[in-house]
Amino acid sequence: LEGTKQIDTTRPKQKHLDRDTVYTPSLTHTLSLMPNRIRKRTNAPPTPATPFHRRAHHAGSWYDSSPSKLNQQLSEFLEAADAERDTTGAGGSDGGSSSVRSSPMGTPRGIIAPHAGYSYSGPAAAYAYLALQDALSASYTTDATENENDNDNDNTSPPTQTQIRTIVVLHPSHHVHLDGCDISSAAAIETPLGNILVDDRLRRTLLSTGEFGSMPRSVDEEEHSGEMQYPYIAKLLSDRLESSPAIQILPIMVGSTSTHRETHFGTLLAPILARSEIFTVISSDFCHWGSRFGFHPQGVFADKEIFKYIEGMDRLGMDRIQMQQPGAFAEYLKETNNTI
Repeated sequence: LEGTKQIDTTRPKQKHLDRDTVYTPSLTHTLSLMPNRIRKRTNAPPTPATPFHRRAHHAGSWYDSSPSKLNQQLSEFLEAADAERDTTGAGGSDGGSSSVRSSPMGTPRGIIAPHAGYSYSGPAAAYAYLALQDALSASYTTDATENENDNDNDNTSPPTQTQIRTIVVLHPSHHVHLDGCDISSAAAIETPLGNILVDDRLRRTLLSTGEFGSMPRSVDEEEHSGEMQYPYIAKLLSDRLESSPAIQILPIMVGSTSTHRETHFGTLLAPILARSEIFTVISSDFCHWGSRFGFHPQGVFADKEIFKYIEGMDRLGMDRIQMQQPGAFAEYLKETNNTI
């Protein structure tokens, strides 16, 4: 974390980046900015929206719109993170991008990745996406083995634990207040590095519960927190074996909900995300420090340098997340007022 979220005194020369670049924790402040854009959740299943291709709305501002330049940039980010991982001893392979990393916890099942402009968060996000790279490596290695078995035995084997079929992206809302969860209505997600098909079957399964809404196209395309994940995902999917089965995506916007509602949606999503063919990407920046966000050092880390204070507090938040206990992270936010 050291150096990845240091305080900057200048803003990038990128349109959009000076507006709503990060999640504002104050619901009152959020509502004051968008009084006519509050979305409420009903229990009735929403009317299916007309399918569309979600455009890469922030390409050319938050990240490069040139396919070749963007691909090169992400490759460099991933290679740098991979080299450091080898240096520190994490993993345990020869460093090749197609090799499967060993881990005491097994094949990765999900990541938390930042969503600021790539000039800020791109290098840090690469460390997270190495885990998806590892999971995909394990997935298409298994697929290739199964294809060989299928040819030999003329039968079809059921999916194994490492075969990824869908990447679920959970991301926050910066422009509308949402008291539940909305699912993208897009048929495909466009990126400069190629389009990713949306898992319509899984979407219909979730919508049939009557608990999830559908994102309007304008809301979907304006929201950057999901979009900042898509180029990395498209990049890693394009690097897979051509014979590997197509992997789809399902973006879900998570609103500002009470702890009770969090538990409710967690109960609905847990059996889905626990499926062996699902990989989960959680889009979230961590601490946002400064007067712009109404947050300044306080508490036990207040006597440290700013970045050390932020690191110490964020690591406490990570510890709470890893507890996997409902409510633990919510209590942490109450205790620290951290702007994650």
